[in-house]
Amino acid sequence: MKTATMLAACFIAASIGSAPAQTPGDHYPEAAIALAAQKQESFLNFVRLTYFAMGCKVFFQNDPGLMEILINTFYIDLGYPDIPNAVALVAAAKRDGAAKAAQGCDYWRQNPDAVLHMRSFVDYSARHR
Repeated sequence: MKTATMLAACFIAASIGSAPAQTPGDHYPEAAIALAAQKQESFLNFVRLTYFAMGCKVFFQNDPGLMEILINTFYIDLGYPDIPNAVALVAAAKRDGAAKAAQGCDYWRQNPDAVLHMRSFVDYSARHR
């Protein structure tokens, strides 16, 4: 279930769209750079998606630490990707997700499977604190 939920979250995040990822320095092999960029972009897309979902009331933030638990769970599931300028990038992704929610929540109404997958990941993360 963990893998299926993570893949669903990646798919949902990728379908929403986002800014291009930054890549690590040139001292890594090209394949490693591409994988790092892909993991970074997946992670930042998930952060955007999570804040977009919360803003659209797909789930409620009853627990003050829920958002950080969700983000940390996804980060761990990705294998701890190295993200240069992580604090600034994550803060920007949070703002982007919240701004998208302010523009409208039609995405969630038109994609009930996405709502189900997001709620499943919330349940999974809450159980595995």
